[in-house]
Amino acid sequence: MSHTLYIFYKDERMALFKTNTTDLNEMYEYCSKELIMDGFKKKMDIKYQIKFFKNFLEQIYKRKRNSYKIRHSDLLMFRDVTFALYKYNEYDLNDIIVLKNK
Repeated sequence: MSHTLYIFYKDERMALFKTNTTDLNEMYEYCSKELIMDGFKKKMDIKYQIKFFKNFLEQIYKRKRNSYKIRHSDLLMFRDVTFALYKYNEYDLNDIIVLKNK
């Protein structure tokens, strides 16, 4: 079954992606678990990772607000960072929506 994942930040739609699941924990496993583990391998504690991730989201948000191009790779990283923050309970679940496609 096909679904679409919508990610919002500060009430603005930042990205959308096709997905085969509605389970956010499964999406985290696929998208962000390795990102978090890499942070620990580089000696980044949770507080530092959260600060780093939030800074990244803010940079991409500013680029969008200023009508600058955003690369697809940046949007993929935006998704991954969003799910990392979700796992740390630092991202509002109301800003992640998964809808079934017709």
